[in-house]
Amino acid sequence: MLKSNNNFSSFKELFYNSPTPMWEEDITDLINHIKSLRENGVKDFNVFFEKESNIRTCIKKIKILNVNEATLNLHKAKSKEQLINNLSSLFTTKSIKAFKTELLAIARGETTYQSITEAKTFDNNIINLSLHINITTRTVNNEVRYFSLISTIDITKQKQYENELKSNEKALRSILDTSQDVALLVDTKGFILESNKACQDLFGVSRTDIIGRKLIFFAEKSSIKEHSKGFLKAVKEKRKISFKNEAYGKHWITTISPLLDKSGKVEKVVIFHRDVTKEFFDEKRVKESEEKFRVLAELAPVAISIFKNAEIADYLYVNSAWEKLSGYTRKDLKNIKPIDFVHPDMRDFVLKRARKRLAGENEPSRYEIKAVTKKGEVIWIDFTAIVIEYNNSPAILNSAVDITNQKNTEEKLKEINEKLRNLSKYMNKVREEERKIIAREIHDNLGQKLTALNLDISWIQEKIPNELTEIKNAFDPILELIEKTIETVQKLSTELRPGILDDLGLNNAIQWQTNEISRRTSIKFDLDISPKEPKLNEEIKIALFRVYQEAITNIIRHSKAKTVSVILNYKNKNISFIIKDDGIGISSEKIEAPNSYGIIGIKERITAIDGEVDFENVIPTGTLLKIKVPYTEDKR
Repeated sequence: MLKSNNNFSSFKELFYNSPTPMWEEDITDLINHIKSLRENGVKDFNVFFEKESNIRTCIKKIKILNVNEATLNLHKAKSKEQLINNLSSLFTTKSIKAFKTELLAIARGETTYQSITEAKTFDNNIINLSLHINITTRTVNNEVRYFSLISTIDITKQKQYENELKSNEKALRSILDTSQDVALLVDTKGFILESNKACQDLFGVSRTDIIGRKLIFFAEKSSIKEHSKGFLKAVKEKRKISFKNEAYGKHWITTISPLLDKSGKVEKVVIFHRDVTKEFFDEKRVKESEEKFRVLAELAPVAISIFKNAEIADYLYVNSAWEKLSGYTRKDLKNIKPIDFVHPDMRDFVLKRARKRLAGENEPSRYEIKAVTKKGEVIWIDFTAIVIEYNNSPAILNSAVDITNQKNTEEKLKEINEKLRNLSKYMNKVREEERKIIAREIHDNLGQKLTALNLDISWIQEKIPNELTEIKNAFDPILELIEKTIETVQKLSTELRPGILDDLGLNNAIQWQTNEISRRTSIKFDLDISPKEPKLNEEIKIALFRVYQEAITNIIRHSKAKTVSVILNYKNKNISFIIKDDGIGISSEKIEAPNSYGIIGIKERITAIDGEVDFENVIPTGTLLKIKVPYTEDKR
């Protein structure tokens, strides 16, 4: 029998403030529909609701009255209206089956029940839900109506974890069953959780007799201490432990591997016992193999050493090449630590990597370091280090090759390149000074003389009587030639060194150069230049202006571009200069080619002022030149 609950105000406060997703439904029409079905002869509702169409008919009888904020967040709904009006779109096949459970409960007259289902969210994800339903009655307008309050718990992560756990357990059981080694799965207290057939055959008992027993129950007394020590160490250090032991008349290699949960805590432990009796009695062959290795190591031109700890004198092995490289003999090994061979400048770096490597962290195995020989000579070595198992414990195997000559050559090349770069910087400076002087001489000297000549000839022409028309007119082409020569002189002077760069700054020089190019070509320019130009030193202004000239020249000659975009701004003491065209682009091979003198010149000019330059191909077409140059304002 459904019970009435009229404490509506308390319910409303709980509903809206609850952090649990909840919604309220008016199910009066649904209950009346079920009553009608029963009166019309439906006796077995379980069979009746096998048809999905019957279930969907019932769904239409339900009216959702309200949902709280937590429900909107759960289903990723933007509003209450979106959720209420589109609830059916969130149903899945499992949702329909869960609703069948609800209908059967209502048909039985139950007022509370729960079910597990799934639903979609409005961002098209599937979530798993635990539904708790409570049915109450309230009197509305003198009519008894039925309401259901549904609270929801999101169990998606729980389901994912359960599925993952089942998958892992299934995989682990498969490994145990197929392994030829004796295999056991135990908990951290040593109780056996699972075993394989090889284990059951060894102990001569069934799987049922093994599971639930303490691991120590099946161990021989002579090996209990060793097994317990290995087990505790593997659990404590959270890493695989292997050791040799003897039990049941055989020789074994036991491997204890802890299994970690998502938080990194040891959850279970897998133990494998491998029968190595045959290998044990074949020790002579193993020793012969080790001897061969030592012979090969001695003949190797690479310096080889093995040690357990770089900070104590515990060299386990060095070959002759190592003695030759370091200057130390095998007799010296008791008095030196491996880290002593490393140059003091790099010891912290090497020790840090060695500790991480021994701790199982992923560290690069190869790098270049400086070392110090017994005589105190500083050498460079190409150094490789890996962790190996040595006498059942981790050790570091090193190889080293002397690359001192190579490093010295590299340093000389760097020095030569630096000198060449400084020379290039100096030559650019000299060239610009020469251009400046020549431009001034052409403008001030030759230009002034041509102007004076123009004035003198004009004076002479004026003095010739008008009746001497032929002589007077003969001076016109001379004056025209002088005017054109003056224009040529002005053009040469400007191209050698535009005075606008010195007088009005970089911004105006870029604008002037762009106008000149626009007059001579059909290329369209889009300029975005920061109006506030800082006081830049002459070297930066000249370098950026010449780079702009070179870049535009390359675009005109090679790119077939129709438009060019130029951005120049000054922010945070950095100049950003970007030139982009819509041409055919440039290949990476061309950018790096040794005969791409224009690109090389751009790079050298920007490098000389401590800037960065980058060429990029723009998809689908075009080239992007990005320049970044730091600056300090010129206080002169």
